[in-house]
Amino acid sequence: MRFGQDPENQLCTDDFAGHWAHNANLSVKAIMGVAGYSEMAHMLGLYDVAEKYAGIAKKMAVKWEE
Repeated sequence: MRFGQDPENQLCTDDFAGHWAHNANLSVKAIMGVAGYSEMAHMLGLYDVAEKYAGIAKKMAVKWEE
C-alpha cells in the first residue's frame, strides 16, 4: 500500500514508454487490489479485516482523485 498510492519509478504494461513515476494506472491497480482483498476477506467471514481494508481502499481512492 505504501508504494501503490503513488508509484515511484516503475515499469508498467506501457513498457514501450520506459519507466514512469507517478503512474495513474498502477495506482488504480493497487487500490483495486486492496479493495479485492477486502472482498475476499468478507467472503471468508473475516468482517473486521474486510472493513479495515475497505476503508483503506476508500481513502486511497479519495487521495487518487485529488
